[in-house]
Amino acid sequence: MKKHTAWHVYALVDPRTSGVRYIGFSYNVTKRFHEHINDNKRDKNPHKQRWIAHLLLEGFLPICWILETGIGSHWEEAEQFWIKHYRQLGAPLTNLTAGGDALYGYQLTAQARANMSKAKKGKPLSPKALAAVRLFHAAQKGIKRLPDVGQKVSAKRKGHLVSEATRAKIRQSLKASAYTHSAETRARIAEAQRGRHHSALAKQRMSASKTGTKPAPQTIAASVASRQGKPLSLSHRQAIQEHVRHPQRCGKCGNYGHKRRTCPERPLPENTTEGPISL
Repeated sequence: MKKHTAWHVYALVDPRTSGVRYIGFSYNVTKRFHEHINDNKRDKNPHKQRWIAHLLLEGFLPICWILETGIGSHWEEAEQFWIKHYRQLGAPLTNLTAGGDALYGYQLTAQARANMSKAKKGKPLSPKALAAVRLFHAAQKGIKRLPDVGQKVSAKRKGHLVSEATRAKIRQSLKASAYTHSAETRARIAEAQRGRHHSALAKQRMSASKTGTKPAPQTIAASVASRQGKPLSLSHRQAIQEHVRHPQRCGKCGNYGHKRRTCPERPLPENTTEGPISL
């Protein structure tokens, strides 16, 4: 950041109508003005590009006005102020965003979103892009959200239900793609989850959400149908056998190996003597 260099917020004006059409920022307004004229074909702003192209075809050049000058890091607020000011006045600005060198306020058209989606479908990320994504996730690991951010997200999502049409689209997309995790991905997921335990508060919330609720009949039927005809694994069968073979526990003394009826501490009936019977 050029802390000690003067910055300028400028306006490009249409000489035919004297109307402001673009608000910009630069440390060198003269150089930036020539870039608007000479590099117009490479401009990523199609609205400003067409406007300047029409001016050049008719033999005109846009007029440049200096709106505000300053030093430091306050140019973002100044640019946003002037863009908002002229938009409130009804000026047909060609700015794509609300200013401040950011994409805040920019909305893609439906056609633009469709074109971007079509261009990205079926194209895997390059190794460089994958490395950048992994690096980003590694940098974000362990960073927790601020309490107010979590509360805002919770309040926004609370009570939100996915429509049946959206659910149908999700099911259809998953069926069409037949998406399944690879063995390597499943191994990584298992390794990441291994050893993790729910907190006491999370267990209480899960218990409270399940208490008094019963699965729907169709859910029970689907669960039963999914298990029918599937043999139990060896570990599952061994666990059941160990549970069945567990020694009995006496309901009177609490010891294992006998029942209440054969408990040694059970009182003998009347007229019964201990020891062998003598004939």
